[in-house]
Amino acid sequence: MFGEDRPYDEIIYENSESYKRNLWQTSFGLQKVDGLKPSEYLVGLSEEEIKGNKTYGDIHQDLDAYYSSSSANKETEEADRVSVSIAEWLSQPRPFQLSTRRLKQIHLHLFSGINRFKYPIGKFRTVNISKDEPTE
Repeated sequence: MFGEDRPYDEIIYENSESYKRNLWQTSFGLQKVDGLKPSEYLVGLSEEEIKGNKTYGDIHQDLDAYYSSSSANKETEEADRVSVSIAEWLSQPRPFQLSTRRLKQIHLHLFSGINRFKYPIGKFRTVNISKDEPTE
């Protein structure tokens, strides 16, 4: 009967290893389009997530620790942080809605925590930007 007090059941989404691998390959490929390559460290962490040994939260924490050390290659930090955020975003079972609000949410999710990013995160820019692309 409508309005009856019934408890909600928690839904746990579990993706197959094949599906998870595709998510990571997609996130790495999107970085490659921008000329960025993730570190071997993140590639190893992604394998741990694919096998179910780590969560995205674990990987974010591992990256925080790794990039706070002086021995880390800071050149791969943006690619690593955005790659894990892309894979995490794509893994969520939510419908895609093309709207300005959704685009700002995605931007905020992908670029939060990247100190080198100099433009407002999750907001529209008020200036035009460009980047030289390599020619092959």
